[in-house]
Amino acid sequence: MSRRRGRLFLASILALFLLGTALGMYTGWRERPSSPAPVPPATEGPERVEPEKADVGEVILRFTTLYEGCGHEFREVRRERGLDLTRLNELFPGWTVKELGPGRLELSKVVQGVCPGEHTFLGLDGGYVAIFKGTPGEQPSLQERTRLHVSVLTPAEVDRLREGVIVSGPEEAWRYIEGLTQ
Repeated sequence: MSRRRGRLFLASILALFLLGTALGMYTGWRERPSSPAPVPPATEGPERVEPEKADVGEVILRFTTLYEGCGHEFREVRRERGLDLTRLNELFPGWTVKELGPGRLELSKVVQGVCPGEHTFLGLDGGYVAIFKGTPGEQPSLQERTRLHVSVLTPAEVDRLREGVIVSGPEEAWRYIEGLTQ
């Protein structure tokens, strides 16, 4: 009797596993709306379209750009006709094929630096640690200048602040500053 229970138990586990796998595959194949992400201004290339089914001969291209400096990810969807590997490389140099399926192609690219847009970051202003809005290296807007002078910081910390330390907002900026003083 215990051998029969063991087999029944294993059969139940196998059935649950197969059901879970089938459900996972089904939900993975369905089109899911992605969370809205800011889309950078379109440069030269095909016009931007909303995700939908491709017509015969068309390919839906999904682009994902990750900016390492700030961690922001931008997504864009475009429609293109008559794509082959040569034309793909001509239109989108530097992009990596992430996924390929019937009528669709997902491309990704990792970019060094920060995305175009406004960021909160820490930097130096007149020898003091300061909180800025904007993009490091450009013309940022000074939000607040602290009383923390560079003379109490290590050379490595000063170098990082000269480059600009991107943070998620003022709260994280103050936590970072507190870490500098400890």
